[in-house]
Amino acid sequence: MFGDGKIPAIFIQYVANLLADTNSGLSGANIVRETAAYAVEYDVNLPHPTYPFDEL
Repeated sequence: MFGDGKIPAIFIQYVANLLADTNSGLSGANIVRETAAYAVEYDVNLPHPTYPFDEL
């Protein structure tokens, strides 16, 4: 799907906005829970492993 194996940041932002939509998306805590499960399964480092998210 992605030629260089990396997911473009603009795609991540778009999907994050959809998931976190307050009317029909997931809560921040649910997003972290799901991405943390992915990170454990695939040994991926998460930049924001807890909720509420840390300020950058």
